[in-house]
Amino acid sequence: METPHGKTPNPCALCGYHAPHRDCPHCRHSPPEVSLRPPLAGPMGGIGLGFMALPQGLRFLFSTPKVKRWLIPPLLLTLTILIAVLYWGWGALDQALSGALPENFELPPPDWAWVERWGWVQAAVAGLMTGVEWLVNSSWGLVTNRALTGVVYFMAGILASWYVFSIAYEAFAGPFLDEIQGRMEIRWFGLDPRSSIERPSNIPVETCVRLSIIASVAALAVVLAALFMGASLWALVILIPMPFFAIALQNRPYGTWLYWVVQVESRAITASIKASIVTGLLLLLALPLYFFPGLGYFMFALVAGFATSVGLLDIPMERRGWSFRQRIRFVFGQLPALCAFGAVSGLLLSIPIIGAVLMVPAASLGGLWLLVRLDKGNLRSASESPEIP
Repeated sequence: METPHGKTPNPCALCGYHAPHRDCPHCRHSPPEVSLRPPLAGPMGGIGLGFMALPQGLRFLFSTPKVKRWLIPPLLLTLTILIAVLYWGWGALDQALSGALPENFELPPPDWAWVERWGWVQAAVAGLMTGVEWLVNSSWGLVTNRALTGVVYFMAGILASWYVFSIAYEAFAGPFLDEIQGRMEIRWFGLDPRSSIERPSNIPVETCVRLSIIASVAALAVVLAALFMGASLWALVILIPMPFFAIALQNRPYGTWLYWVVQVESRAITASIKASIVTGLLLLLALPLYFFPGLGYFMFALVAGFATSVGLLDIPMERRGWSFRQRIRFVFGQLPALCAFGAVSGLLLSIPIIGAVLMVPAASLGGLWLLVRLDKGNLRSASESPEIP
């Protein structure tokens, strides 16, 4: 996103949106949300805020009405992928465990010719071999025991869920988290600053909603008729947008608004996919930590939580239209606070099942709250840096 004049945004030190003058037209440096009013924090002062960000994200998630419904579509898609991964993984793991060793492991008999005169040596070596065979067979019997196999499956399932929720959920949830963040900023600032900067203002919101509902109903009717006639998948892909295009041709302001929405959602999808790719690479590099005895479970969870939470910051940065240089400058300038935020996210992610489900939306809102609470004055032009108490 660029400013209306096509330039790189000059972020407000508080809300982070483009504010060309000292007085920000979006947050007025005094937002209605009480938790955003204290003085902005620097790199070291923001460490405490980093620890608080995820609990704040959970608080906003459960206390803000009509936002949790936006999490259902990406959650269902992610759970579908997770079930498929677990089904395939359990089959592969079961085959690997059952076929790794024969039912009765035996060492090849040695050549006793060189110790024919020393029977005690033969007895000692034979006893040692018998002990090794017993140890291997007993150990493998324990590993392939159903109870312990269940533990192995459980640990593999937890690892798979971390990967799926850290990568797939992050990729699918981008547009939905973007919508949630817009509603959250309305709660915090009284308006959605991005809409006030970008949204075409020559068509009322009510008209956009009414025309979109009409187009959606028409698209559903077209899909049902096409399915009844046996249309292919590609035909459905082409037919679904047709009612929207038809209404856009009849109502040019609606067409302008629809084009803006498509641009916004495309940027949100792109940002979430980029973040999920980076997260996937970091998790791949951190995979050996998972097998570290004792602490490996929590070490990998911390890395996964940090990678996912920092990756989710790309959504609020994209909403504000920050350049790549501004994003890098903010991340490295506020690295202590972001590390604290990532550590808490990792602790939540380490909770089996529920941690993976809650971590992404909580980290998304917590990251947004943290981004607002941290000082962004160094991203502004030196001549226009506002003084915020």
